[in-house]
Amino acid sequence: MLSYAEYKTLGGTLEEAAYERVSFGVLAEIDRCTFGRVSKLAPLPEAVKRLIVELCAIAAPYSTDTDDAYRQHKVQLIYSYLSGVCTADGTPLLYRGVDA
Repeated sequence: MLSYAEYKTLGGTLEEAAYERVSFGVLAEIDRCTFGRVSKLAPLPEAVKRLIVELCAIAAPYSTDTDDAYRQHKVQLIYSYLSGVCTADGTPLLYRGVDA
C-alpha cells in the first residue's frame, strides 16, 4: 500500500480520510487487472505508486463505478502505466497466462 505521506510527496491532493477511502478501491481495481500481483509486491514499483496517485485523482469525484467513460479511462491508465512492469521473478504484472 502507498502510505499517505508517499501519496502527498508524489503530488496527491486528497485529504487523508478521502485518500484512505478512494485508494482502497483503486488498489482493488489494480489487483483485478494484475490478478493480485500488485498487492503481493514490496516495495511497490514507481509506476504503481504513480498510477495510484493518478487513479485517486480521477476516482475521487465518483461514488460508484457506473460511468462507462470513467471505467474505460481507468483501465486504460492501468494498462498504460503497468505495461512492461514485472514482478521480482520477471512475471509481467499484466500477464494473463498466454505466451505468444
